[in-house]
Amino acid sequence: MFEQIKKALWGEMSPLEFRRFSLLGLGSFLMIGSYQSLKVLKSSVFINTVGSAYLPQAKLFSLLTFIPVILLYSILVEVFTKKQLVLSVSGFYATLGVFFSYLIAHPVIGVANTTPDKWRLMGWCFYIFLESYITIIYVLYWAFVNDVTTPESAKRGYGLLIFGSQSGALIFVILGKILSQQIPYTQSAPIIAFSSFMMLVVFALVMWMTTRVIEAENPAVLEKKGGVKKVLSASMFLDGLYVIFSRPYVMGIFGIVFFQEIFSTIFDQQLTSLVESTYALPAARQVFLYDYTVAMQALACIFGLFGTSVFHRWLGIRACLVLYPTLLGISAVIYLTNPTLGIVTIVMIIAKALNYALSQPTKEILYIPTDDAVKYKAKGWIDVFGNRFSKASGATINIIIGTTVSLIGPVTIGIALVWGIISFGVGTAFRNKTNDKTTI
Repeated sequence: MFEQIKKALWGEMSPLEFRRFSLLGLGSFLMIGSYQSLKVLKSSVFINTVGSAYLPQAKLFSLLTFIPVILLYSILVEVFTKKQLVLSVSGFYATLGVFFSYLIAHPVIGVANTTPDKWRLMGWCFYIFLESYITIIYVLYWAFVNDVTTPESAKRGYGLLIFGSQSGALIFVILGKILSQQIPYTQSAPIIAFSSFMMLVVFALVMWMTTRVIEAENPAVLEKKGGVKKVLSASMFLDGLYVIFSRPYVMGIFGIVFFQEIFSTIFDQQLTSLVESTYALPAARQVFLYDYTVAMQALACIFGLFGTSVFHRWLGIRACLVLYPTLLGISAVIYLTNPTLGIVTIVMIIAKALNYALSQPTKEILYIPTDDAVKYKAKGWIDVFGNRFSKASGATINIIIGTTVSLIGPVTIGIALVWGIISFGVGTAFRNKTNDKTTI
């Protein structure tokens, strides 16, 4: 019975593949699960301590702070092995996260002080810290996964990884919501932060176990490529830019990421602004953000289990790439005609859920038939600098046009149209290269 279910969900997956993807799925369960509660907390802490009007500036500052973070990381990758790197980076963020948990609980610096002010540095620092946290950990994780996966195996197994990440996100967000409802906000916020950061320690142990299992199956697979060590380096910025601009396929991948992040950033600002104006109490804002996140993660979890692998195998990569901007473009049209908190919430639920369950794993598959220059230098630039640059671009648009719906509607519809055209071109190139069994 189990074999029939496994075949229906993920295709002809061998026992070794299933064991490998199950461990990787557990890692994604812990990684994304711990972050999702922090992501809700990141928004609520910033809104309640600084104010939603300064969110675009926070996204711009996060881009600037990434340069010293990457330079520090480039030193670590030269010193530590893959296993040590995962443990050290996770330990660093867990330790600093515990310190932030203390600051959030502080009666003056923390959330007990309900007067928002642009000079409250704790809100700024916590927001920027979490922006770097998920990017660095996420890049490490997917660099490792892509190192040990083939294109055909990815079509079978990435759905299991997405189900693991989204089920973890759903469970931890529900727990965070329960804490927010049962315990006063000033107490629940630091508890959620501390618990989430402790899950990073467990994540590091699971990834260490995963490397042992993979090495036992094929000792050469992790020695052949130093993917985790190559993803981020001191020369990545210029090297990555060169690879992107010299190869149209890679430029197309960056275009997909760029327009997706701009679209999401614009609507995220709409959501947070409407939440702040609709709910006066900090606790009410956090409960709403948890309700929104639970709904989004539930949809992503269901789609990750029943849809990701099925869509990849039945529709193909190109159709999956084009489907996402098409749905969001339609959502933008609906919001233009009815700009309410309920509509923007639905738009963001669809955008975030399908990003996690469909768009993100599809984009990762695009890197598999590429050489090391693309897989590590270009991908590293896109995942780190490119992602931050895209968010900063969206934040700049927010600063320029504000929350004016008559401007946001046409801008986001145009973005979705260009995004869809680029997705079609990249999907076609991917199909041709994989059919010809050639490397990009």
